[in-house]
Amino acid sequence: MLLRMKKPILLTAVGAALFAAGYWAGNSRISADSTDAKPGPVAAAAAARAAEASAKSGGALSEKEVRAFTAGRPFAKGGAKAWLLALATQLGGEHRGIEIEMVDMAQIFMTMDESCASETCDALVELLALFKAGDPALKAINDGDDMAEGAFMLTVFRLSQINPAAALEALRKMPEGIPDEATKLVFSRLAGQSQARAEEMVGTLPEKQRGDALEGIFQTLAGKDPVAALAFAEKYPEQINGYELNRALESMIKRDPQQGMAAAVKISGKAPDSEAVRHAFNTWLEKDQNAAMAWAGQHTGPEQDAVQSLLIEKRTESDPAGAMQDFARLEQTATNKADMESAAAAIASQLAEKDPASAQAWIATLTDGPHKDRASGRLADIWIREDPAAASEWIKNLPANGVRDTAAQRLAETISRRDPAAAFEWAGSIRDEDRRREAVENVMEVWRQQDPEAAKAAEASAGQSSVPTAGDK
Repeated sequence: MLLRMKKPILLTAVGAALFAAGYWAGNSRISADSTDAKPGPVAAAAAARAAEASAKSGGALSEKEVRAFTAGRPFAKGGAKAWLLALATQLGGEHRGIEIEMVDMAQIFMTMDESCASETCDALVELLALFKAGDPALKAINDGDDMAEGAFMLTVFRLSQINPAAALEALRKMPEGIPDEATKLVFSRLAGQSQARAEEMVGTLPEKQRGDALEGIFQTLAGKDPVAALAFAEKYPEQINGYELNRALESMIKRDPQQGMAAAVKISGKAPDSEAVRHAFNTWLEKDQNAAMAWAGQHTGPEQDAVQSLLIEKRTESDPAGAMQDFARLEQTATNKADMESAAAAIASQLAEKDPASAQAWIATLTDGPHKDRASGRLADIWIREDPAAASEWIKNLPANGVRDTAAQRLAETISRRDPAAAFEWAGSIRDEDRRREAVENVMEVWRQQDPEAAKAAEASAGQSSVPTAGDK
């Protein structure tokens, strides 16, 4: 149990050290005068450890019972590798108090001087390479590779505090397997010093690390100035997305909805999808539905199709018939049918819940494209759940295209546990090679657990006669 807990304990220690260094201070604070504060697990472990030692010594802790803390340089010059190995061996053993020792370790790394941190980085790169090569002495250290990864993250962050150029050099040497957060942490720190300098440094990194570096810069900007963060995101729409971007948009929408939507429109116009404008609009709807709907009704220009699709999706809740009419008009003029996917799925859901046949008839009127596939998938989900036999007949009679592939994949997923043999046939009938391979493997994974012999026989039969295609159904 202790070994399984070491990695999360180590990551907690890393987080605690970074918090102490001020990295998270702008985003997470705890009131100092809280009357309900309870000791965390580290404090509780320390208290228990102290009480045990006190009892053994007759009520007072001796100097030998207190772990020494060395700041600045914990080893002589040239001794980083030996020190790290000794530390890993000590922490890799089965003993009590591991949480406290790991927090102590994090403290030491976060107070190293520059030459010590640089030497430690080089030693960790060497040790991690030996771990990867299977060095038997290193493999014998319990969780040694996990501890080395955590130590590298701490050390490179420490370098970013005192010598950004040295931190960049360490990132360029970063071994495979180090979490992406190492790059994000360094560039978040650098952006706090100078956004322009941090952006300039991104260009010196290997291509695969640049996205993480840009996200680190964005995180720092978002914590200080959402307007500046969103302006930054406009410059790098494909790299800055997801949770952090949505948080910045939420902050701006709450402060200035018009400005927030304008930023979201710009970002979505350059990004692969319209997720930014969708999230911003939904945030505004929760804040002021009337104002959000009025803005959407008047919006023209970039992302107009995505905005109109959002309006249709909202209208579907109260007026499905009207939403269908609006959708038909938009389908004739939209330049990007992918922007209509959510609205198509919303209409299909409303129709299918009442009468799957009416949803089937409506979907048949749509032009081919991602919006039609999405609507078909939603119908399949609902119809298969309510009446799998009728759904099977519908899917069987569909033409061999993306709509049928989507529906067949959904059916195979749904019935795989109760009828894996039939699910296997449906998965094999998918035309698209990649989707067919994925669906077949998902079914086989379930089937192998239920009846390994039958699954093996089905695989052998499919291998001899080839997997059935849509034309065989």
